[in-house]
Amino acid sequence: MKKIIVFITLLICFITTNVYAEPTTWPNTFTYGDYEYQIEGVSLRVYSIQTEESGTEVTDESHNNYINEIVTREIPLSSSEYTINPEYREENLNGANSILIDLNLNISKEQLETLLSEEIANVTETQKYLAEIALNYKITRYPNTYQHIYNINFMREFINAFYNKLPEEQNMEQTIHQVFNAAIINLNKETNTPELSYEKALTEENDLGNFVFNYLGFYENEYTRENTVPNQMILFYNIDNIDYLIENLNNVQSDIEDNAEEMQNPKTSISEEVVNTPDTAKEVPIYIYIISISCIIIGLSTMGYAIYKENHKIV
Repeated sequence: MKKIIVFITLLICFITTNVYAEPTTWPNTFTYGDYEYQIEGVSLRVYSIQTEESGTEVTDESHNNYINEIVTREIPLSSSEYTINPEYREENLNGANSILIDLNLNISKEQLETLLSEEIANVTETQKYLAEIALNYKITRYPNTYQHIYNINFMREFINAFYNKLPEEQNMEQTIHQVFNAAIINLNKETNTPELSYEKALTEENDLGNFVFNYLGFYENEYTRENTVPNQMILFYNIDNIDYLIENLNNVQSDIEDNAEEMQNPKTSISEEVVNTPDTAKEVPIYIYIISISCIIIGLSTMGYAIYKENHKIV
């Protein structure tokens, strides 16, 4: 009888410990629902942010390199030192069905300081660095109803919106680089010493939101000004409070819909008569509203903000 009890206990323990996925590394292939994706690695995509002698204007070269994703240096993370453990949840985000994938990547600020020691050593008043932390992956299976796929990067789309430039379709044969966080390296104004800024929680004060709201958008029809919201969205993340992002972005979406309705159906203070007016909201891509308001809610990066300013001024 004791042997049977021991056997059953061991069996239960075995089953229990295998219910939960164990941390793994890359390259590796994962499946969730109708989607299969292959993670090839994680890398730091470093950009040199040079300013003029005054230290307040980013050079055109730095600006263009960032926009066009011309990196100064790319540092791949070693698969022998880091692990991931993808966890999934489904949400409605900005009106889009969304699969949010928590990478659970075990990387610390101290490790980033080691990896970026070269950049830290070279920081000056006019030489700063932005190191995007990017997941390198491919989608190897997805529903064939989605014929148009776009890799949306928050900061770059914000900048391109001012130039009336729409995102280009993603070549699904190529590796996708999705930024899910960043480290900013500059001089501490108080101590005048090099400093690396890296955080894992969104707040109203920090800049993290700019490097989290990046995603792969799946569309049944081509992306246009009138068709900006994807039918399906996949967003990888590695922050501690993703609910903060979800709540704030959905609040933005609700505000947009309310404002659009008011513009379509305004009421005068004299009567309840509805005045028909053009829907001016349709003339501007919805993501401009989303990004603009999100910048206020989530916090706007000093480095990122400098890049898209017309005169490239850092504030």
